Amino acid sequence: MRQKLISIFLILVFFSSFQSANVIGAEVKSKAVVFDFEIIDSSGEGEHPEHQQRIALVTNLLKELLIETNSFEIVSWEPVENLIESRYPLHRCNGCETSIASQIGADYAFLGRINKVSTLILAVAITVTDTHRNVPVRAVRVGIRGDTDEAWSRGVRYIVKNKLNLEALEKPAGQ
Repeated sequence: MRQKLISIFLILVFFSSFQSANVIGAEVKSKAVVFDFEIIDSSGEGEHPEHQQRIALVTNLLKELLIETNSFEIVSWEPVENLIESRYPLHRCNGCETSIASQIGADYAFLGRINKVSTLILAVAITVTDTHRNVPVRAVRVGIRGDTDEAWSRGVRYIVKNKLNLEALEKPAGQ
């Protein structure tokens, strides 16, 4: 009987060591919400229908690039869509994106903007806010030339690759 108990104990210890090794080796990803890019158009040229398609393009591109870093789990903002619509545009809501992101369990809020001065002169800007500390941890901007899918996408890629320094972001409290 004693030998059976020892055998069972050793089996349990053996399997629990595998389980704890998996937990220890698993890296916890930060949760991030990527709000739709917003356009700030001071060009006086009026709205262009292709801008909504470009906004979707660069928003999805930013999500894909964040996933590729293997540091973020993207959280959907659909549960708070009505709240977002009531506060739109988020870049003018005095930091409300942080509390919205917190409500859906995100550690970081990514808010992108396209600043259009003219058809030729634009800028892509991305702000990253730590929702636990309620402070922006990154605010970067890059000038682009041309109001095209390619120019907007190139701006987002450049920022993620060269400006955001995502690897240096601290893990939020509790991780």
